[in-house]
Amino acid sequence: MTDTEAGPALFRLVRFWSRRWVTRTSEELTGEMRHVQHILVVEAVDSAANQVVTVATVANHLGLDHSGASRMVSEATKAGYLTRTTSDQDRRQASLHLTDTGR
Repeated sequence: MTDTEAGPALFRLVRFWSRRWVTRTSEELTGEMRHVQHILVVEAVDSAANQVVTVATVANHLGLDHSGASRMVSEATKAGYLTRTTSDQDRRQASLHLTDTGR
């Protein structure tokens, strides 16, 4: 495997494992597994800096369906890593922002 193939391969591996955790409800996750979901969501929101970040943005970034990403965002919000506000561009969408704890 070349250096240019290693990065995408690692990214696919991380996405594969993150999908496995999403299939469980967040209440079933404890300890590190729950923190990994929070970290994935925080990283997805942070990497989309200077953009309006929505649940769809997180879903796209993590390669998940909307409902899985929505559950992860809800849990990260409950844990105090994100806030949800109404988007200025589309009142039907929630805009996600990192809290001080999330940063």
